[in-house]
Amino acid sequence: MTFASTLLAALLLATAATASSNGTILDLCTGPALCLRDGNATTTTLLNATAQLNLSNRNISAVAKVPSQLDSLDLSHNKLQGFPTAAASVNVRALNLSFNPLNLSSLVLPQSVSDLDLSHTLNDAANASFSLAFFQSLGQRAPKLARLSYRGNNLGAASITSQMFSSTLVYMDLSENPELVLTLDQDTYTSFSRPDFTLHVTNQSATSVICAANASIQRLPATGVLVCVVTRVNGAGQDNRQNTMSLVIIGAGVFFTLVIVLRNKLTCLWRSKQMEHRPTFGCEDDYMDTKSPTSAV
Repeated sequence: MTFASTLLAALLLATAATASSNGTILDLCTGPALCLRDGNATTTTLLNATAQLNLSNRNISAVAKVPSQLDSLDLSHNKLQGFPTAAASVNVRALNLSFNPLNLSSLVLPQSVSDLDLSHTLNDAANASFSLAFFQSLGQRAPKLARLSYRGNNLGAASITSQMFSSTLVYMDLSENPELVLTLDQDTYTSFSRPDFTLHVTNQSATSVICAANASIQRLPATGVLVCVVTRVNGAGQDNRQNTMSLVIIGAGVFFTLVIVLRNKLTCLWRSKQMEHRPTFGCEDDYMDTKSPTSAV
C-alpha cells in the first residue's frame, strides 16, 4: 500500500468517526413516518411508524418526538443522555433504554411504561450512591411498573420498602451488580416471596450477604435469593411509643398528685393561722407542728 492510499484511508476513517460522533436525531416527519436525521441535517432516513419499534444500534443521540400511540420502543445501544418530556408523553408500554449513557438525574419516563430496561445506563460521572437513589425513585417515576431490568449499574447496599414500588411489580433483574446486598422490610419480603414474582441477582453466597443489626438473612422461597429482612424496626417503634405514652401518663399523675398535696398543705397552714387553737379537720398534724415545743408537751 502506497503512502497516498494509506493517507486516504486514514482520512476516510476520520471522516466516518466524526460523522458517527455527531449522532442522529429521532423525530416525526410529515404524516405518521419517523425520521432519523444525522447531526449535520444532511441525511434523512424514513422509518415506518409501527406499534413495535426497534431502533437499537442506530447511533441515536437525541429524541425529539415519537408517535403518541406506541406499544414498544427499543432504543438500546445508542448515545442517548435523556428522554425529553415531549417524548415521555407517549403511551408506550415497553421501553428499552439499556446501554445508553443516560443522565439519570433529569431522566423523564412515560407514566404508562410497565416494562422498563435501564441496564448499563450509568454514565462515567455517576457513582454507586446516585445509582441507588435513582433506583429507589423508579416506583414514583414509573407508577405502573411491572417489569424492571437494572443490570450492571453499580448497585451496592440497597433497601427496598413497600412504598417504593407498586404491587403490580412481578419481575426485577438486578444481576451484574456484584456488590449488591438487598434489605427488605416485612411487607416487601412477603411480596417478593409470591410464586409469580421473579428476582435475578448475581451469584451470591451466604458469606457475601452481611445484614445490619436490625435485620436477618433469609432466602426468598420462589427464587432462592438471599436477602436481609428487617425484623425489629416496626416492633421497636411500637414499643418505644408505648413506653413514651406510659412515661407521660405516670409523669402527669405524679405532677397532679404533688399539686394536690401542696394545695392541701397551704390550705391547712392558712386556716391554722386564721383559726388559732381550733385546728380544722385533717390538719391536726400540721397544726401541732406549728405550735411551740412547750405547748406540745
